[in-house]
Amino acid sequence: MEGATKLVLVQAAVVAVVAIAYWMTRGTDAGLGAAYGGSVSLVNALLLVFSVRKANRVAERDAKQSVYVLYFGAVVRFVVALVGLGFGLGYLELAAVPVIVAFGIAYLAQMLQSGYRQQLA
Repeated sequence: MEGATKLVLVQAAVVAVVAIAYWMTRGTDAGLGAAYGGSVSLVNALLLVFSVRKANRVAERDAKQSVYVLYFGAVVRFVVALVGLGFGLGYLELAAVPVIVAFGIAYLAQMLQSGYRQQLA
């Protein structure tokens, strides 16, 4: 299984577990909030995969330009996380704790999975 696919699948599984745990212990609203927060992190992981793949393609032509692609990807991911969390907390009025906890756990899963893959390389 490709590393990027495994990263996204592991993160999706973590999001599902956290959302189900919140749903079972705190109710439907908390479960939905956790699913939303984890989904924002999952979208960020997908954006990371796309920006790294694009940077790799650009690096074949110009290494300096590929760095700009990575920086731009980081800015886009930051904005998506900020707007996504703000939308969920502000407009949708989801419970803050499940949203933030699920986002953080999903992001932590991404970081641990990425670090594990780098150690194997």
